[in-house]
Parts: sequence; C-alpha cells; structure tokens
Amino acid sequence: MAIPRIVYFAQSGTITTPAGNTYVFPVSSASCEETRPIEAVTSFGHFGSLNTAQTNLTTCKSTLKCYLGSGSGIGGGASPNGIDAAALLDLVEATKASSGIVINVAPGGFTMTGIMTNIGIDISMGGFGMADFGFAGIGKPVITPPNTTYAADPNSTMSISPITTMSIGRGNSTALSGTYATSIKFALDLPTDTLGALGDNPNAFQGSSQLISQMATKPPYKATVSVEGHGVDPTVLDTSIAGLAYVIGNIGITLPNAKVNARGFNNAAGQVSASFSYSAEDTSATFSAQALAPYSVNPANQTTPPAWGA
Repeated sequence: MAIPRIVYFAQSGTITTPAGNTYVFPVSSASCEETRPIEAVTSFGHFGSLNTAQTNLTTCKSTLKCYLGSGSGIGGGASPNGIDAAALLDLVEATKASSGIVINVAPGGFTMTGIMTNIGIDISMGGFGMADFGFAGIGKPVITPPNTTYAADPNSTMSISPITTMSIGRGNSTALSGTYATSIKFALDLPTDTLGALGDNPNAFQGSSQLISQMATKPPYKATVSVEGHGVDPTVLDTSIAGLAYVIGNIGITLPNAKVNARGFNNAAGQVSASFSYSAEDTSATFSAQALAPYSVNPANQTTPPAWGA
C-alpha cells in the first residue's frame, strides 16, 4: 500500500492580508504548530486524576522561511510575488491593527489566521538573502492530511531575481558605506498577547462564532541590525547609522533612532584578518523600496581589464 504523502513541489505558500492583498512568496520551508493546554483534576484518595479538561485557549503558530528577491508575474501577473518593502509594510500594519493575516500552505498543508510575531532578514557571503516570518493566532487551525495524489503547483511559473552579495547597497547614502561586511542580519520582534474572554469554547476552530478572544500586538517593538566583517568599523557612533538605510536587494531597512548596543572583535592565528562586529537597536524600523541591481556580466565591458587596484 502506498504511503499517503505530499511533495513540496506540489505546494504553494500564500499570505493574505486584511487589505485584500495575496502574496505568493518563494517559500523554502513552512511549519504550523497547535498547542492545547490540558490540566488534570487531582484529589485526595485518588491515585490518578478525577478527570482532565482544557483550561485555556488553544493557540497556534506558524513560520515561513522564504527567499528574498523581486519576482515575475504568476498566472498572468494576477498575484504579487517576491518580498519587497510594500509587502513587509502591509504585514506590519495589519499586525499593528491586530487584524487577521491568513497563512495558507496547500495542498496537504495548513490554513491559519494570526498576526505577525517577528521578521528576520539576513544574508552572508556564500548564501542567498533570506526572510523569516513568524505568526501567532488563537483557535484551532485547519491542518489537512496528506493524500495519494499530487499535481504540479499552479504557481510553478514563479521566478525571482534572488538577492546575492552583488545586491547589497554600499553607496554613500547607506549605513554600509565603506564597510567590508560579510554578514548582515535584521530582526524585528513584535510581541503579542492574548485578549481572552470567559465563555469562549477554548478549543474552537479559528473563525468560529464560539470564539471571540483574539491575539493582539503589544508595543514597544524591538528592531535590531547586526553587521559583521573584516572591515566593519567598531567605533561606529550612534548618530552615524541612525536614519541611514541598510540596503538588501530591493529593500531598504532604516532604524530611525538606532543606538549601538554591542561591539565585538575576533581574531586567531592562521586567520587572514581580524573580524569586527556591531549591533544597533531601536524600537521601530521602516522599509523603503530600492532599485534591485542583480549582478550581470556584459562582455562589452570586459574587453579591457581594469588597472590593478582600480
């Protein structure tokens, strides 16, 4: 007997915001977890429990790991795809309003509604630019079991321009000006809390009329940027990076009032160079659209090699 299964290339991952925008992101991995708190009723005279019952609301969380990059149209360009500044802003604004964001992986996946708990963007030498998204919600999500049939995903026409080392902004107007960085990591943590209501069915499905409790965002947020490399300036001042953008592909990330909260140095015998690092922290971050300039080789520009050291 064949084992029921679903293969990743038959699936797609979408995010729909309350504004009506559906994003089809290039998902590398996805997960969904449901937690149902169960308590036992214990009493004198009984070795075991008198009964068990659920005492609090069922919660769920999901994570998506995606490739950064601008994309081409899917199905005639009907749906946005690729992660850009507008998509990030849409997700953050929905979370600020504590509105439901629908995360769907299908077929043979899950559908859940929640708000964002974190955004992570990073790139290192030798890797692609990646984005991590975390979501949390109240109520039971829909988890669909695997089946014995699968077909090519209808969004398989997706193509993106991936973010590589050549797509990192080092111009005079960016926070990476003159920096020989080998790693950049950005994290935005959006704390959440549960607005519970007595009388709710604690194990109700999301969207059920038996569930009026909701998940809410809880400012202040925490935005952090960490930079590491051989030529990173460890004496960087607070005012030198506040308001400047870290350009990663087509996304500019700015910490308006950033303060350096950690610095580091590392070296060892046998290494070609010492590495320095610093991290800056703020309570907010803004995203701006940037022109993506992926690396391309133009043979016409390669006929005369540049002078050594140019």
